[in-house]
Amino acid sequence: MVGAGPAGSVTAFRLASAGASVLLLDRYPFPRDKPCGGGLTKRAVDVLGFPVDPVVEDVVFTMDVSRGGDPSDRIIHRSDVPLVYMTQRRKLDAWLAGKAAEAGADFRDGLRIRTIERTQEGFAL
Repeated sequence: MVGAGPAGSVTAFRLASAGASVLLLDRYPFPRDKPCGGGLTKRAVDVLGFPVDPVVEDVVFTMDVSRGGDPSDRIIHRSDVPLVYMTQRRKLDAWLAGKAAEAGADFRDGLRIRTIERTQEGFAL
């Protein structure tokens, strides 16, 4: 599997947990910075199958949204359950790749892959 972002790492975790032989690869060394945000919805956390508490930095219970900064077009949503769990992608990605490795996936980072071949011994890169 190429790409150890959230989707790749969670897929590798599930496959390895089910007994599949999994090679999880990423081009960049971990931990790595990503320009995207680190917000996880409750629904996303629920489908992971394991807690993310070690990488959660804050929990959001209230959202305040407006369009174009117009205060008359403002929606405030409060909840008794978490709306979003805040983390940093460098922490989240490393945590998820680690969970895949704990489940049995062979995780290799910092590799630029040109070809992958399956051999009788495993994989040749």
